[in-house]
Amino acid sequence: MAKQVGPFFISGTIQGISFYKSGKAWLVRRAGGPGKKQIQTSPHFERTRYNLSEFAACSANGAFMRRFMARSFKFNDNCMYRRFTQLLTQLKNYDTVSPYGTRCISKALKHKPAKDLFCGFNFNTAALSDAVSVLPTVNNKQEICFAANSIAFPRGANKVVITALHAHFDFNSKQATGYEYSTQTLSKNNGWQPLCLKPLKNTRAKKAMAFYFLQLRFFCNELPFANGKKDVVACIAIDPPTDKVVPPALLSAYQLPFAIGRQLLNASARIKPLKISSHKIRILQDDSS
Repeated sequence: MAKQVGPFFISGTIQGISFYKSGKAWLVRRAGGPGKKQIQTSPHFERTRYNLSEFAACSANGAFMRRFMARSFKFNDNCMYRRFTQLLTQLKNYDTVSPYGTRCISKALKHKPAKDLFCGFNFNTAALSDAVSVLPTVNNKQEICFAANSIAFPRGANKVVITALHAHFDFNSKQATGYEYSTQTLSKNNGWQPLCLKPLKNTRAKKAMAFYFLQLRFFCNELPFANGKKDVVACIAIDPPTDKVVPPALLSAYQLPFAIGRQLLNASARIKPLKISSHKIRILQDDSS
């Protein structure tokens, strides 16, 4: 891939050559490939249209979540939106209910592997596993609990400010509600007991999916440590919607598939024995003689 070198950089297409920026590099290539109208109408690009539809939905949901989280957290990774969109495109593959082309992350996140994949994502360049030796947990009171001395301070940092957010995301209506936690400030030199961040308000989502986000900001002498490069923002737990679960109707045993085989096995028990009269026995005896 050719790169642009010089004090001035160009973005766009000039005489069949495209100039664009990818990440931190300015690149240039020949313009080619199928046109927009061909992709939208040709039957050969039907699968491409399905992929574009799912990618657009993942991108919109990612922007919806990022903008809401930016009200409470500070991100330091300029390429986070790309990594996050890539994560959501992987998550929608866990949706095994919707047909191809309409898979969404709201149904995919009901599966445990998808939740584990989402909770392993780091919104900043620093990972949560590098900042804590034991991952925090959420109890039944919606409190975020830390183990004693589980926070690993970077070399040179002497203070950490811990904040959390309990957010309900409704991906269908694009509505979100957030509930903050009490902020805790800890010093590196002072030993501390197990910590529990308590929510300012306990809530239960009826239709929206609940996410628990955590942020750790490190400081050195009241200044952000390493310009915030060691700060951590991550999701530590996801709760499914608490809709009413309607139990399935109980089926009779004879409505199940294996009832046919059982009826055949029990058929001999329902056959009445044959009654033979005594005079028929005498006739058979006379013939034999």
